[in-house]
Amino acid sequence: MHGKTGYVSGVRALSGYLESASGQPLVVSIITNNYTESTSYVDSVQEEIIQQIYYKY
Repeated sequence: MHGKTGYVSGVRALSGYLESASGQPLVVSIITNNYTESTSYVDSVQEEIIQQIYYKY
């Protein structure tokens, strides 16, 4: 994935381009706000989402 993360006061974002396992180019954007867990946990959840998208498509 070629992407950019962002963080501002309770909002964590990850957006970019992903080539899936099948070679399909995808545009991905994940934005999480108003979370109560640690930022590192939110990052790990976003990473897991990216991995699921990578293998599904």
